[in-house]
Amino acid sequence: MISRALSRSVLVIALSFLSLQGLAEPSADAVRLSNAPLIDGDVLGDGVWGKRALSGFWQQRPVEGAPATQQTDVYIGYTDTALYIAVIAYDDDPEGIIVADSRRDASLDNGDSFSFIID
Repeated sequence: MISRALSRSVLVIALSFLSLQGLAEPSADAVRLSNAPLIDGDVLGDGVWGKRALSGFWQQRPVEGAPATQQTDVYIGYTDTALYIAVIAYDDDPEGIIVADSRRDASLDNGDSFSFIID
């Protein structure tokens, strides 16, 4: 009886791990840039990025795992001396954007935000 219960438990745990294998952590590789990008806010006008945008993001709040409600394009590149990250965050109603807090290390909980984590 105990061995049958143990076998079932092991089977359930093994199947749980197998189902998690399809859920890979998201990741992206930085692209080596031929030149450093011009830091002027015009990402689309800078040919160094080419057409290497990452997109198809999802949200954490209010519905974790749901597709993002607005398009966001991210470019990640590097040179011998620096890592560059460019973000274009589109908004259907840019006049409605409210800056909640622009202080360094301020909480991002009260509005739309973009997070980039290096691990």
